[in-house]
Amino acid sequence: MAPHPVPHHYEFDLAVIGAGSAGLSAAGFAAQMGASVLLVDKKEPGGDCTWSGCVPSKALVHLASEQAVLGKSADLKRIQESVQATIRRVYQHEDPAALEEKGIEFAQGEVEFLDKYHINVRSAEDGKNRNVSSRNFLVATGAKPVYPESITGFDAIDNKYNYETIWELTKLPQRLIVVGSGPVGCELAQAFARLGSQVTLVGSTLLPRETKRARETVLKALEKDGISFLHSRPAAATQNAGGVVNMVMSDGTKAAGDAVLYAVGRAPVLPAGLAKVVGAGSIAEDGGLICSDTLAVKSCPNIYGAGDCVEENLQFTHYAGYQGFQAVRNALLPFSSEAKIPASVPRVTFTDPEVGAIGLNTLVDAQHHGFKSAVVLRWSGAHTDRAVCQGAEDVTFVELVVANATSPHAKIIGANAVGPSAGELICELSLIVSCGLTLSQVSHAIHPYPTYGFAIQQLCAEETTTRLLKTNTLRLLTAKYKSPCCTIS
Repeated sequence: MAPHPVPHHYEFDLAVIGAGSAGLSAAGFAAQMGASVLLVDKKEPGGDCTWSGCVPSKALVHLASEQAVLGKSADLKRIQESVQATIRRVYQHEDPAALEEKGIEFAQGEVEFLDKYHINVRSAEDGKNRNVSSRNFLVATGAKPVYPESITGFDAIDNKYNYETIWELTKLPQRLIVVGSGPVGCELAQAFARLGSQVTLVGSTLLPRETKRARETVLKALEKDGISFLHSRPAAATQNAGGVVNMVMSDGTKAAGDAVLYAVGRAPVLPAGLAKVVGAGSIAEDGGLICSDTLAVKSCPNIYGAGDCVEENLQFTHYAGYQGFQAVRNALLPFSSEAKIPASVPRVTFTDPEVGAIGLNTLVDAQHHGFKSAVVLRWSGAHTDRAVCQGAEDVTFVELVVANATSPHAKIIGANAVGPSAGELICELSLIVSCGLTLSQVSHAIHPYPTYGFAIQQLCAEETTTRLLKTNTLRLLTAKYKSPCCTIS
């Protein structure tokens, strides 16, 4: 096929491929600037987050918590219907009609890159081909579940699910094996346990990115919900005539279940023809698109990537949305802005208790980045009155990682939060870390009492006072209060 000539007139200023978090954010921002925008996806708008990720999983977590209070097995079909109703409420704000009101043209179909300025869209409705030219492209095609190929015999298992297909399950499995102990595995394991399943969670390390204290706190909570955690990796699996899955671990331990949910990661997905257009050097070993710090592809600077399809990227909905926004800013406006900032990207695991983290959240991370005098400050749930009121003091704590540890103006460079509202606490802690605020500055921001957030001010105020009292100026000013003449007999 002869290459298409460089067009003198482009049908669109920006064509966005993939209508998940990154694509929706990008298309919306571009339309706000007055650009002509085409948004294409092989499925309906919303991406993993709306249809199989954040929205349904958090709805399930909520419903499972309510079910746990009742103390009996759930009607999974009714639960799934409620989850789907939640999805529809979210989807109404991002369906094609809503996009059109924002000035975004949406096309559902398969995309193939023809060259750096042209794509072919094969309509999902009638199969017709449409040749589209655009001045700029944003690839935001996300990722797909990774299949655990290392498990011998896993291919032959019928009743296995991943985060995309678990929403098709309408009968609660009496026994469920969850393979993968990261955030998705832990969240869904706890949810199904609270719905009434006997859950075995399999993984070498629970929440491997989190601190030891956070992992231990969550593990105790999972065990309290009746979950068995096998510290191993599955090696082989078989399914008998009755449908029971028998799994053997690498250390020889065994587990049996009526269904298997695997949550062992995700791999980037790219449109057809893109690799040929950008060249092999722009595709990483993990299958992701290699982009610069501005998210442009070096070989084709009018093509950008954002979100989970970018190589070695953080696979978070909020990070994808941020990158979609920044990619459009760099494509359509003068100058450029870096959009790969993993150190300041927050994360939350929505177990009970929740776990959140931001920035250089461990001493090892801080020292690795040159903060040799950094320390970790901790405020316990026992001193957080809201946690005490709710009986959550044993599963609640806040940690701050600060640089220049001896200074009253110690800068907060990372944080961890565990507890019932850790996800909300990380929102404030993200602002603190991103803005480079100090202990002193945060201590002067009055927080309402009794809230979980009040613990942040308490910790900062106590540490600021301790540091101030150690300075020479404060020693001189307070010396009279330590004079013998002031002693009260």
